[in-house]
Amino acid sequence: MRVAEMKVDRENGVAVVFRRCLVECYGHDINRTQRDLHYTAISDLRNEYHPGEELDCIVTSFDPNTDDLRISVKTTQFNPFDGAEQRHPVSSRRYATIAANTAAPSVRAATPTNTRIPTFLC
Repeated sequence: MRVAEMKVDRENGVAVVFRRCLVECYGHDINRTQRDLHYTAISDLRNEYHPGEELDCIVTSFDPNTDDLRISVKTTQFNPFDGAEQRHPVSSRRYATIAANTAAPSVRAATPTNTRIPTFLC
């Protein structure tokens, strides 16, 4: 079987667990982690991907001697970090507001609920 490099294809999700997803592409079962599937963090893959779902992927390499197929799902998606140096140049100033207290539960419990969240200058 010869697969052209950088060919866009579809892969079928076979099984999804908390941190891993087993996918099938061209008859190969390939184990994917969250980092292999998405640029941003996903705490539980079961909320994002489901068995039988088809995902876009790019075949990056295939070795017929070892029957090793390598695919990439991330490269079919927009990379949110591309162009960040133009959107946020070095030494630029940005105003940011903390939207919520996302600290650990023990820290959250120690923080009073009526505390005003400050605005920071980054």
